Amino acid sequence: MVDQFGSFRYTNPGRWCVIATKICEICGAEFEPVNGIQKYCHECGKNPERVRQRYATAVATNKRHAGEQDVPVEKECKNCGKKFLTVYKNREFCSEACGETYRIDTVECPVCHARLIDKGITTGRGYCSDECRDKDRLQKAIRDGNYIPCEQCGKNFIRPNLASRFCCKECYETYRETHKRTPAQPQKKPAITTKVCPVCKKIFPVSPFQTTKLYCSVECRTKVQRTAKPKSATAKPETHLCTTCRVSQKACERFSSGFKKLPEGAELRTVKGQDIVVKCPKYR
Repeated sequence: MVDQFGSFRYTNPGRWCVIATKICEICGAEFEPVNGIQKYCHECGKNPERVRQRYATAVATNKRHAGEQDVPVEKECKNCGKKFLTVYKNREFCSEACGETYRIDTVECPVCHARLIDKGITTGRGYCSDECRDKDRLQKAIRDGNYIPCEQCGKNFIRPNLASRFCCKECYETYRETHKRTPAQPQKKPAITTKVCPVCKKIFPVSPFQTTKLYCSVECRTKVQRTAKPKSATAKPETHLCTTCRVSQKACERFSSGFKKLPEGAELRTVKGQDIVVKCPKYR
């Protein structure tokens, strides 16, 4: 569905978003951009420079066939002075050879602005000397933040990449030797203490993980367990109560008779085949 604002595209469930169409800057076709900075359609975006040249050639051919080609203008070659006809407004030379010759004769060093031809350089490219090349390289490194001090000797150098930290291999090796990691120290064993056995009075070692150990051997611990009084003999009277009537188990007729006798006035209820006391005259 398309309207004057663009096209609607279904993205998420229950959502529609407006995608504004654009015009390709090369072929002039209308397309839907993937993002806001896309300039060319899908076909032209694969190789825009080649498509642009092909499109310009096609436009010039169509103009020539239609009789609307540009009118050639007479110009004078900047190198040899020869007059020539051209449809390009910015063309200054009659041929590529003249353009190359003019560039070789007039090109200057980008640092000291001396003509390269005067220094014996006939390529028309580069610097007049190694000093100018190094100077330009240094200025570019300072401008880009790549002129940094060495972490070992402190001398400034031009780093070839962002990971470089040393000016030479010798500084790197020295830094590694001085910052070599020390081997890990072995862990100390926990200190062992001693205790006196309360049975045989023998001194025995105790590790930090045996702080609750009281006896030196199983035999001493067994002797103490055999001579110790049972808990029932030390229990206080009236401590254990019946769960139903909440009186002492000794005073409860039901508990003392082994659950065979019930106190007078007690009521029972059978739940899942089991008799449960729901009312007891001694309950409190």
